[in-house]
Amino acid sequence: YEAALGQVRALWGGDALERTTLRTHMDQVRRLDLPAVLEMFHPGRADTCYLALLRIDGDHAIVSTGSGAPLRVPLAEVDRLWTRQAVFLWRDFEALADGADPARAAAWARENLSRMGYLREDPDLDAAVARFQRDAELAADGVIGARTLMTLYSRAPYARPRLAGGPS
Repeated sequence: YEAALGQVRALWGGDALERTTLRTHMDQVRRLDLPAVLEMFHPGRADTCYLALLRIDGDHAIVSTGSGAPLRVPLAEVDRLWTRQAVFLWRDFEALADGADPARAAAWARENLSRMGYLREDPDLDAAVARFQRDAELAADGVIGARTLMTLYSRAPYARPRLAGGPS
């Protein structure tokens, strides 16, 4: 687990990172476009193991267990053996996750949700957050918690590692 976390952490350049665990599916992982640590069933062992999902290239994944060179494997095989538990490391670019300044977090969310089209028809921030959460397959409670913040950051234009590659 620690070795896989280290592989994902290295993609961020060693900066301080938040950690969020999701029970999810590959479509949501693709939408988040963030490298992640995946908990895997191991066909030859009773316990689980972990790998770093570093990149998705078409129908192949670039993965690492933390030892040795990264491997290119069929994404379908990763998906078949994955328990659906994923740990995402992400940067809190605007220092909003600590909840110290809710007005600042709300202003940032309002700006980003507006950019994405969630505030055009209804200026109610809580309702816009809930619509965004529903579209992102998160609990639609209207609260900007760590999962929602991570998902908002993943759709904002910050430089960061991406699963799909291309410019960060």
